[in-house]
Amino acid sequence: MVTKTVNMTSDSLIPPDELLIDGPRSRQEFIDGGPGFLCNVLVPRTALQPHHAVLDIGSGNGRHARVLTEYLNSQGSYRGFDIVRNIVEWCQERYAPFPNFRFDFANVRSDWYNPDALISPETYTFPYSNEQFDIAYATSLFTHLEPDATTNYLRECARVLKPGGRLLVTSFLVNVYNSGKNTVQTVQGLKFKRLSPVHHVIDPEHRSRGVAYDESAFRKMISDTGLVVSELTFGTWANGVDVLSAVQDMVLSVKPY
Repeated sequence: MVTKTVNMTSDSLIPPDELLIDGPRSRQEFIDGGPGFLCNVLVPRTALQPHHAVLDIGSGNGRHARVLTEYLNSQGSYRGFDIVRNIVEWCQERYAPFPNFRFDFANVRSDWYNPDALISPETYTFPYSNEQFDIAYATSLFTHLEPDATTNYLRECARVLKPGGRLLVTSFLVNVYNSGKNTVQTVQGLKFKRLSPVHHVIDPEHRSRGVAYDESAFRKMISDTGLVVSELTFGTWANGVDVLSAVQDMVLSVKPY
């Protein structure tokens, strides 16, 4: 249960229209999305508490950070990183009055978002200490990472989580209920095409534009890090049952003590 009332009214943390990418397409959608994710997903699913240390992997334009400024207390902390420089710089400026919030730019290569970067997502090391965070989450991140990069990021998530820490991620998961012979339809009307025994892409020329995983393969990637999958909720992207008003599938994992 959420123990603090969330009533964020600060316009200073609402990004300009040109930074409303990969998610809310309007100011109102941005405003509404943060409290919904916090109250309906993050707190009840991960048992997030106000004093926890939180990592937002692929933090974007601060949609979730904005509402966490009112939920986390002075003992809590937020760290977020993203590979889009101008968005990170905007967040760094706007969240400067919040001493327990920090945004980092990760100059990691993505053929869709950051094609000129030199750092490979397959080898990137998160800029955080071992066992630093109680909660880590990544919304619509693993929908843009191919298998070797996903394996690395999941391994890094496990490294920076405290024992008992939780990882919540969203993804596109292909299984016997939504798969066709070669393709699966997305909500945008595009088709995922199988690229390997474990994953599918929307655009073979820009593979990080959209990635889906076979459910069994994604589960194994998580378990290979030592994390334990504790909950999986399917989204609506491939005609799944709408449980959390989510488009993407959602996977919760726990790091054992």
